[in-house]
Amino acid sequence: MPSITFEGHRYPANPGETILDALLRHGALMPSKCKTGSCRTCMVRVVAGTPPPAGQKSLKDTQAARGFILPCACAPLDDITLAHVHVADHEVTLTVAGRHELGPGAVRLVLRSPEPFRYRPGQYVNLVRPFDGRVRSYCLASAPDEHDLLEIHVARTPNGDMSRWLCDDLREGEPVGCYGPAGDCFYLPNDIRRPLLMVGIGTGLAGIHGILQDALNHGHQGPIHLFHAAEPGAHYLGGELLALAGRLPRLTYTPCGAEPADMAQAVKAHRPDLAGWRAYLCGAPAGVKAMQKTAFLAGAAMADIYQVAFGG
Repeated sequence: MPSITFEGHRYPANPGETILDALLRHGALMPSKCKTGSCRTCMVRVVAGTPPPAGQKSLKDTQAARGFILPCACAPLDDITLAHVHVADHEVTLTVAGRHELGPGAVRLVLRSPEPFRYRPGQYVNLVRPFDGRVRSYCLASAPDEHDLLEIHVARTPNGDMSRWLCDDLREGEPVGCYGPAGDCFYLPNDIRRPLLMVGIGTGLAGIHGILQDALNHGHQGPIHLFHAAEPGAHYLGGELLALAGRLPRLTYTPCGAEPADMAQAVKAHRPDLAGWRAYLCGAPAGVKAMQKTAFLAGAAMADIYQVAFGG
């Protein structure tokens, strides 16, 4: 009879019993609502053992790759150890290794980790200001093969206390707290011919740029269309992306306006049919929500739309 280890306790499961039912029967504190796999309230991560395929059927492939399962939808195949799904509790103190102006509205910040930092480009980390504990989320534009260096893009915002500190006050060698990574918006090389839509909104381009480089590093062969939505004059990395698109016929780069209507119009004009496409969306919540709707109405399956939203 397989056993389930959760929060330091080991629970035996009856034959055919779902993982959730076994945990609840033993009195484990496991959040749940629908028990049908719809609400995903009970989603957990497998840290030891084999994730049951039945528990991953309705999840995105990036969630399955991280070992997530819905315990209400599956029975354990063998002994299994589970953990809650949340941003990693392990906090690392990073130090500033470099800062570069990307244009009038954004700064590239390079941070050094004192230990190996496992992540996928497009995931995000939470940065913590040491003297007051203020926290903000930033997508990773770097690739894990860059050893101990992490790259983020920070928008200069007039009333942004955290952004002013990161862009102007923080000096090389000074510390920044960090915990993570988190998020399911990243590239998987499981279908290298699949066409990819990428939309970076403002400094959401950081995550998209990381995903693009990861896809190219894995030899992606399908068409890629990258849209950068920003205010006039704020399309940073535009020259680099245009040059890259000039060398790679499968890559198209299109700058567009920052308003949701501008983004939607640009995507509809260039890619009116997104059936079979995989979409990556990163940036402000209103823009991400608008682009999710645009991609879905253009034919992209909801399961193929990956997103991370941050900021206001």
